[in-house]
Formats: sequence, structure tokens, C-alpha cells
Amino acid sequence: VSRAPQISALVAPSVSGLPLALQITDPSARLLGAGAPGASIERAVPFGSFVPLSPGSLAVIGTPQAGLHEVVVASGGIGAFDLGLIVPEGTGLRQLSYSGVAMTAGATARVRFSVGGTNTYELEVDDNGDGTADRSVPPSLDAGVTDVGPRLVSAVQMVTGRDDPSRWGQLIALVFSEEITRASSQEGLDPALLTNYEVEANDVLGASLQPGGRVVLLSLRDGVGPFVSRTVTVSGI
Repeated sequence: VSRAPQISALVAPSVSGLPLALQITDPSARLLGAGAPGASIERAVPFGSFVPLSPGSLAVIGTPQAGLHEVVVASGGIGAFDLGLIVPEGTGLRQLSYSGVAMTAGATARVRFSVGGTNTYELEVDDNGDGTADRSVPPSLDAGVTDVGPRLVSAVQMVTGRDDPSRWGQLIALVFSEEITRASSQEGLDPALLTNYEVEANDVLGASLQPGGRVVLLSLRDGVGPFVSRTVTVSGI
């Protein structure tokens, strides 16, 4: 499973002390973030989250709408800022950075891009606040995000408190870094066909992919416990 489309914007002053505001406008003119330093925070974009940081701000849209988006940084003083973006592009994601962008009080910098379209990702800076771009800044970093695929993050013994195999230590949970497919989880296959999991000195009898797609429960032939360390090896996910 490839990484889900998303938009992330992170802004921070290059030198602490510069008041900044961050705001994203989606194709339906809905707002996420603040339009000026000290202004109220809008959270109208569906699946959007805005987190004030110290210093800086983070805005994330988990399921962006196709079409034109605008990311705006507004300055409340003289200084410079760094901006990082993650945007959907094709079937993957693109990472963009703008470093040391000089600003004056009242200046704004904006980058426009179309989800599903072709983009240059140039940052347009309006130095005097008249609504017209005075200069453009290309990204200092412009690269595709390499998807390394799901990784096994943790393996833990599960105890449900019910009269089931977990009572005897025969149930473990595997947690992955991102969603995996039902096919790669091998859910529902006979034990002889469960080739993606190997538990030390044990056999896997069944696999069950949980809602959310990041957790797989494995039922084991023999129980495990806290006194003997065991390893689990995962492949083909």
C-alpha cells in the first residue's frame, strides 16, 4: 500500500523571534490556519489539523481535495523563515523546502499548486502587501518521497481477557508502520500457506488483519510468555 495522499506544511522562523502565520486554502475556499500573526485559527478544511508550535506552525490535510491549493505564510516582523511542504504528486508524494526566505513586516509568501495537475512550486513573495508578487523563490529542495514500504514496528503478546487462545499465550499482535493489504497479510489462509511469518520455535496457525490495516493478529501453535525471548520474522509484506 503506497502512502495516502496528504498535504503537510511546516513553517518556522530561521531565527527565533519572527512572528509568523500559516494558512492553507483548499479548492472550495475553505481555510486551515491563521491569516496573520495573532489572528484566530480557522479549521474549516475537512480532514485538516492545525498545530501551533513554538516557534512555528504545522498544518496537515489528511485527504486533500483535487484542485488548486494555496499555502500562505504571513510575517509580522523583519527576518526570515523556513517552509517545508509535502504534497501529492501522481501516485506518490513530493517534498519541498524553502530556506531562509527574507521577509518584512506585513509581507506574505504563497505557493500555489494543483492536486492532480502540473506544478512549478515557486514561492511568490509580496514584500509590500499590495497583493502583487515582487519576487519568486524556487524550492531549495524538490524531491519525490521514497516509499520504503511497510515496516514491522512492534510485536506484542495479546491478552483479551476472554476464553480464547490469548489465555494461553497463543495470540500476538504485529504492528506495521503503515497500512498493508489483505492479500499480503495472508488473512484466512491455511497454516501451510502462511509463508510471510516465522515465529521462533513455533508455528503460525492463522492471521487476521485488523480494521485500520496496520495490525495483524497471529494465532500460534504454542503459547509464548514474558520469561523466554522469542523473535518473529516478517517477509513479503
